[in-house]
Amino acid sequence: MFKRIEVEDDVILHPNDYKNTDKTMQNLNNRYINRILDDYLCVCIESIVKINGNKIINGLIKTNIRFKVIVYKMYHGEVIEGTILRQEENEIKICTPFFSDISVKKEDLLKGCEKGTFIKNNKEFMVWYWMYKENKLYFKNNAKVKFKIKNICTDPLMIEARMDEFGLGPVEWWY
Repeated sequence: MFKRIEVEDDVILHPNDYKNTDKTMQNLNNRYINRILDDYLCVCIESIVKINGNKIINGLIKTNIRFKVIVYKMYHGEVIEGTILRQEENEIKICTPFFSDISVKKEDLLKGCEKGTFIKNNKEFMVWYWMYKENKLYFKNNAKVKFKIKNICTDPLMIEARMDEFGLGPVEWWY
């Protein structure tokens, strides 16, 4: 879920950059984007609301800035669509536009999921598949999947998900 929040922080600026809104925004972006703030992932700085008081310290300007940030948060149990990044021995890695290391452990896959291998261009690859009524339904890298958030840890950021219910897993299986 996306949300707009207001943040206030002290920022150190070079005197040449003090009146330069682009440089101030760049400073805020470097400081906040792709960082966790109050359990939210900072996506972008939307706008500067107010610049308060200045202090000159060692030739630099310390100023207090209030600004709006667009943030994103996943919730436990939320169903999200992502893309299979890669398949590993004990898990499948998924990415979304904002998160690139979502983990689905083998015990969190549908009952009947197994590992297999296939050969492409004389190279062997590991692949997961679900055995459904004598049919092997494969998880394919770069395929769209639906998954459910199982656990979120913010320090460091780790997201565990599951695909152990009907309707979860590769989208092509269900449509």
